[in-house]
Amino acid sequence: MGERSRRFGIVLCALGPTFSLFSAVQAQELPGIGGPDTLQAVASDRWHQWGTLGDLRVRGDFVDGLPGGREVQRGRSFLRFGAAVTPLAALELGTAGEAALGSDHNSENRINNDNETSDDFNLDLLYGRWRPRPELEISAGRNALPFLLTPLTWDDDLRPDGGTIAARLPSGDFDAWRLAAGWLGVRNLAESWARLAAVQAGFSWRDGGPRGADARLAYLYWDHVDALVADGLARTNATRNARFVSDFRILDLQLRWRAQLGPVPSVLHGEWVENLGADAASTGVRAGLVLGDVGAHGHVQVQYFYHRTEQDAVLAAFNADDWWFHSRLRGHRGSVSLALGRRTILGISGSLERRDDLETWTKRLLLDLRVDLSS
Repeated sequence: MGERSRRFGIVLCALGPTFSLFSAVQAQELPGIGGPDTLQAVASDRWHQWGTLGDLRVRGDFVDGLPGGREVQRGRSFLRFGAAVTPLAALELGTAGEAALGSDHNSENRINNDNETSDDFNLDLLYGRWRPRPELEISAGRNALPFLLTPLTWDDDLRPDGGTIAARLPSGDFDAWRLAAGWLGVRNLAESWARLAAVQAGFSWRDGGPRGADARLAYLYWDHVDALVADGLARTNATRNARFVSDFRILDLQLRWRAQLGPVPSVLHGEWVENLGADAASTGVRAGLVLGDVGAHGHVQVQYFYHRTEQDAVLAAFNADDWWFHSRLRGHRGSVSLALGRRTILGISGSLERRDDLETWTKRLLLDLRVDLSS
């Protein structure tokens, strides 16, 4: 561990001088730590436009209270970088690679419930995106999902392969409907590919404004998932005879209320998940409050979320790994994020969670630095 820790420290020191270069690139707003991934090219009306894609993520991870008295102390870093080009006005092509380096070993990723390997180099993006109309987008290849999902059901750092279609339909002067559908192959640490068919419909009252509301309903149909058990990725889902006990046919309802508390933007979140393919332990809920934003230098964002996820409410191989346990848990997570610049966010978050079959609470502290490299 000592040699790997020194190697991780050398990488961080080497990355330091590059931050000044990043700040000179055209600014783009970043989400808060733990927020939705926005690794997308900026749409352009000019033909043959090109730009960079990517981000740098550096994390310190400290966990205690794990089963068997185990503790975790590690550093992880991920650098994603590539480019996108628009050879035609309505067509965008993009590709990016991802390099990862951590102080732990890849052999520990499964026991640590990770979704990405600590040491790796892989193809992160390879996609084509066609916009035949301003309100319609068709995408194929390896790309981020166009669905607006939360850490309860999906990890936004994952890159599935397949095809999607998404539309935004204005309603009146200020409101909008959103529709999306896709058929995808998904894997993370596994050798096998799971299949995901998904649809989502949503309505935004005063879309994008500081005051308003959003409602989203999604259906996630998972198939070819039993190979995850042999791959060691059943995690907290129930299994029997090397197969999952439940199917995963997940209905996900999200509600958000946007308001202004004086000068401070705020969002109240509520989410309910039901696995229609499970006979028991099929429900999950997520509730939270976000105050502030990180859209400009010096801005601060504070978040709190509560999770209660029964054992087979979600497919635990593919939801977010910011929580230590992926299902069969209840817990609290809070975070504070600071915008160091228009492209750099520093965050600290902590969680207190308990697996249903344990008496002890697991405590986790995450220190995150994220720099956007997209232009």
